[in-house]
Amino acid sequence: MLRLQYLSNEMLTLLVHNRNTMQKIVYHSDYFEGVQSTIWDILVSMPRLRHLELLRAHVGEQTPSQCEAFVKICERLETMHLKCSSLCDWPSFEQGEQRRFSKMKQLEFMFTEDAPAQLQMIRQCPVLEDLAWCSGSDSMFPTQDFIDHLCLTRSTSCLKRLNLEGSVIFDADFAAIIDQLPASCNHLTFDNSHFGALSITALVEAAPLRRDLSLTLIHGIPSHLAHGLLSRCSNLQYLLPSCQVIATDLLAAPWVASRLVKLELTISFVADLSPELGLSVIYEQLSRLVSLQELCLREKEISRRLGYGRKGLDFSLESGMGVLASLSQLRRLDLRALQVLSMGQPEALWITTHWPALTSLSVRGFHHDSREQREVLEFLGKRRPELDIAIGRPKGDS
Repeated sequence: MLRLQYLSNEMLTLLVHNRNTMQKIVYHSDYFEGVQSTIWDILVSMPRLRHLELLRAHVGEQTPSQCEAFVKICERLETMHLKCSSLCDWPSFEQGEQRRFSKMKQLEFMFTEDAPAQLQMIRQCPVLEDLAWCSGSDSMFPTQDFIDHLCLTRSTSCLKRLNLEGSVIFDADFAAIIDQLPASCNHLTFDNSHFGALSITALVEAAPLRRDLSLTLIHGIPSHLAHGLLSRCSNLQYLLPSCQVIATDLLAAPWVASRLVKLELTISFVADLSPELGLSVIYEQLSRLVSLQELCLREKEISRRLGYGRKGLDFSLESGMGVLASLSQLRRLDLRALQVLSMGQPEALWITTHWPALTSLSVRGFHHDSREQREVLEFLGKRRPELDIAIGRPKGDS
């Protein structure tokens, strides 16, 4: 791989000298317009080039010969990342023209304009598997054109990953996009700041059709969506980032996401649910996630004036944590955000017995005096010397 931040005569000579072996180039510079004719000519002469990234470059007005050179380069590429201010004068393709970018599998856009140019390019990629589109906060995502493209062309029939993280899309438009995505698209990343009932319903209904689903919502996952996905999507593997759940929502239906690998859960208790019932429901639901390898539990404090006098989530055998023996693949457990942790030697012995894969345990501290806490840690260390135990508050927690 060659990473370029400027183009000197020496660098151009190096490119020409290695043109027959070069497979990956990353160009990271604002200075592009003045040298694009030269760089296109050199890139065209590289028969093995498969990966090209243009970062911060302004690809401005192009001559017909430069356009054609750019197209010839794209015909060889498998991966292209274009993070530019604009892509002007994209060469037009006549309707029905054969798709030219038959090797392109990964395409990433980061423009603030030129949506038609982006759609034109996608239409030329019949085996596209990974698409990331950031249209920028200053421009609206071309939802209807994108939906029409999904419906009328086959260029996204192979799509496996879709990232619309930086695009401004509203509730009904999100729902329409989700409805039209091919079933093969099982890695989804969205900006869910405008999610509403329509988006959530579409996502929950579409998710069971996707094998090994990985879902990332960059603004967190609210309780009704988290519970809807966990209770309806048995094929869910990753749900990121943190899920917010209200304990009473968990009474509605059992979780079925038995293939889920990683979960970060923030739990809110409410005054009309007893501590005993709330903990029982939480542990029962977690016990169904039998493939979990990483679990982080957090607790959202409820004011005592609401009548809920608990001081923290009770991670003890008496509270019912024994049902979590089903999580035999658990490797990492993070309890640092819990206000109080009730863990004595019985719980330590249970952990060493039922979680044989556990290699990392993070806690804020135990609800004991320092002597008893030290004894518990010493016991854990002797029983499982390979277990990494960390004590302290999580980052950002005051």
